[in-house]
Amino acid sequence: MGTGWSGGAAVAYEMSFARLCAGAVPAILAALPSAATGRLLDVGAGTGRLSVAAAARGWRVTALEPDEDMLAVARSRGAKGVEWISGGAPGIPFPDRMFDHAVASFVVNHVASPRRTLRDMVRVVVPGGRVIATVWEASKGEINQLWQAVTSVKGFEAPPARRLPPEEDFERSPEGLARLGEECGLEVAAARTVSWEFVIEPGDLWQGPEHGIAGIGRAYLAQDETVRERMRSAYDEVAAAMAQDGLLHLRSHAVLVEAVVPTT
Repeated sequence: MGTGWSGGAAVAYEMSFARLCAGAVPAILAALPSAATGRLLDVGAGTGRLSVAAAARGWRVTALEPDEDMLAVARSRGAKGVEWISGGAPGIPFPDRMFDHAVASFVVNHVASPRRTLRDMVRVVVPGGRVIATVWEASKGEINQLWQAVTSVKGFEAPPARRLPPEEDFERSPEGLARLGEECGLEVAAARTVSWEFVIEPGDLWQGPEHGIAGIGRAYLAQDETVRERMRSAYDEVAAAMAQDGLLHLRSHAVLVEAVVPTT
């Protein structure tokens, strides 16, 4: 997991894409045991939405995040039951079998080595413990309608795509994420697509691209000022057409895997 969330980007992420990712939090928590009495590791905790929600259910949460600006936003929540730790994956800074369960919300698709990251999660979870992970589904849902309009303006030139090397990449589907989990030594109990409605003010969502966040943000910042103005105008036009009572209601989709660390 990389850094680079300074200059207000962490706050912009919290206002925009963190709220999108939070739509999968209920499904992640539902995949954990109903008796929330153990230690839970949240890998790539970001601004802490999943960690705080898990702690509210009774989990003793260790939230691991490599970026100090993200941690600053997370710590500002003042949540009880969460220990905020600076660190990333792979290279989780904890001993073997320290946690009862581990979660990774939209992390495996962003790290340099998904396999090493999952294996590291397996290492720190007790046998019989659960590992829950989500990644974006290939279509990503209705938000793509916005980004397609934004990147269709005159003069737009797509920057080079950032892709994992073939030996590290995996298919963004339930079957692909399940295979990845099995390769990393997990017993996959279920892999499925989860969906939710993402509701946000158009101006808040635009904070993400404007601060260079995600693929659309990198593409936006790679353009000259004239093209950026066209991109923002296109966004405003399409967002206004899609909005209901001033809010965007975007159907969103992710892939979730529920797996267990083998006992033998």
